[in-house]
Amino acid sequence: MSDKIGDSAAMRITALEGMRALAVTAVLFYHLGAPWLPGGFLGVDVFFVLSGFLITRILLGELHERGRVDLVGFWLRRARRLLPALFVLIAVISVYIATRPPEQKTPLRDDLISSLLYVANWQFVLEGRSYFSEFQSPSPLRHLWSLAIEEQFYLVFPILAPIAFAGINRSTIRGKAFTFSICSVVFCASIAVMALLYDEADPSRAYYGTDARIHELIAGVGLSIIMRIGAVGPASAASSLATGGFFALLVLFVAIDDRGPFYYYGGSVVVCAATVALIAGLTLAPRAGLVRWLLSGRVAVNLGKISYSLYLWHWPVIAVLTPESIGVSGLTLAALRVSVALILSVLSYHIVEKPIRNGSVAGLRLTAVRVFPASIAAVLLLSVTTVIVTLDAKPEPDYVKQSEGLIVPRDADPRLPVIGLVGDSVAASLQRALAEEAGRRAHTLVSAARPGCGVGSSLLLDETDHPFPIAAVCAERTPRLQEQLIGRYRPEVVLWHSARDRTDIRVDGRVLRAGSAAWVRHRFADWDAALQRLTGQGARLVLLLPVWSSNASAGSSCGGEFNFDPAVCGRTFVTTEHLRRLYMDWAKGRSEPVTVVDLSKMMCPTGFPCPRTTAGVRMRDDDVHFSGEGSRLLAPRIIEAALNGASE
Repeated sequence: MSDKIGDSAAMRITALEGMRALAVTAVLFYHLGAPWLPGGFLGVDVFFVLSGFLITRILLGELHERGRVDLVGFWLRRARRLLPALFVLIAVISVYIATRPPEQKTPLRDDLISSLLYVANWQFVLEGRSYFSEFQSPSPLRHLWSLAIEEQFYLVFPILAPIAFAGINRSTIRGKAFTFSICSVVFCASIAVMALLYDEADPSRAYYGTDARIHELIAGVGLSIIMRIGAVGPASAASSLATGGFFALLVLFVAIDDRGPFYYYGGSVVVCAATVALIAGLTLAPRAGLVRWLLSGRVAVNLGKISYSLYLWHWPVIAVLTPESIGVSGLTLAALRVSVALILSVLSYHIVEKPIRNGSVAGLRLTAVRVFPASIAAVLLLSVTTVIVTLDAKPEPDYVKQSEGLIVPRDADPRLPVIGLVGDSVAASLQRALAEEAGRRAHTLVSAARPGCGVGSSLLLDETDHPFPIAAVCAERTPRLQEQLIGRYRPEVVLWHSARDRTDIRVDGRVLRAGSAAWVRHRFADWDAALQRLTGQGARLVLLLPVWSSNASAGSSCGGEFNFDPAVCGRTFVTTEHLRRLYMDWAKGRSEPVTVVDLSKMMCPTGFPCPRTTAGVRMRDDDVHFSGEGSRLLAPRIIEAALNGASE
């Protein structure tokens, strides 16, 4: 009998290791961009529920046996389990940061230090999904937000647990009701916070916030409590619970969108319910079932054992190994990424995690007196190292910062004639040099350019058919800002540059696909409205045609600049060359004269594609925005064309 009980306990732990494997595999394929697994991010939710369940079971066991929680012992075990592998990852990333260009170091430094302090999720909330991040490589530490939430839970929950669980050991219904009331209030409040904070354009606050996520951990807590008091139901139903929970999660992995409203308006509760059912079934089933057999297999168990290391390493590997950095793509790149992540994870587990978690290294016992000071020293050392390797970091460029109003030079003479500027962040990257050149020609430049915005009022969509983070703000404020430019300053000429007007748009709840006939009609109408706003009081309009990137291909197949059918290629935007031709077609058919200035003639003397340098000057910071030197090279010719009204 005792042998069978022991085997059953081992089987339960084995199956839960397989559950970890399921969760980390879902996250891995989601981050690899698998189109058939849009809900793979829910693997994190599974981890949260499972963590809440396991940690609560440990704490309840201590309370039952000792009557108290050994906080120092609990935190020591967590430190030995989590910190060493994290410190190794952070050390490697700090070396990577040292190799990055200065303009990329500031956000990486902030991400690294916040990750060390386990507040990365709040760092990402404060940062939001920056428009600038569209033009930079993704942070290799972006995934550590979930570990931050877990650590915050591990720090606070054991302190509150003895109070919250005080009623469990009482025989009265009132005592148990007290415990369940606390859990229920926190659970429901968190669900409400997630729903209230959800914003389709930028769900980062609802996605990253501890307050919006805590209900997933509490779901695991509640299951552990229910099992502790024996209120989980008959064991005969366990196999059905496991099967139902397992297949429900698979469906959710395939069906849920991370930006869609369903997840934030109660879908996360469905994920919690499926995960709770799977955990309960795996823990209580008296005999093997299909799901239990699948999750107890050797591959699943071994993958579950290294799941923490795999979670740590998979995203940095994906972020660093890109088609641009290593020259491969498709399935070859995916296989390489998975292989490298698995190798690093196995090494981390056997060399770092396992020896330290066992409590001793080279015969040295890892007691609290040694572990806690060593951890603090490691945090300080890695923080100082990070600061040192980012001493040459450049702040975020001015041209990607949102302005709430018009930008006018501080020393502007109100008596001088005005040149207006409208458009996107590329226009804003020209702004300072244009203002200096305008001043030399006895004019004042007033800018209504807004980073991340086009020139019209269309709602711009990303590749997932959701608005860009600031799309709604752009659609509402851009026309108003242009009206203020004309009404207050009455410019004699307005410069227009926008490469942003190339994406899918949403009109009256309907998505218009980039390049389609309906999209072109709406685009032209939107540009007509902008033209009317900008020239209604006599200003001339100078349209600056966008320039291809230095990496652009001259091909007409998918991926080439001269492919004008984005729908066939599965693109959600038109190419730069396609946009240039649309602008020229539109400008020719207007009753109001539009002067067209082709920046490629200034930047690309040798023709297509545009070189990275012109006359020895690096023209763009990131292959999109103009550098300071590049904008100063272009500004005299742009202002000359604007004032003379001559196309170029």
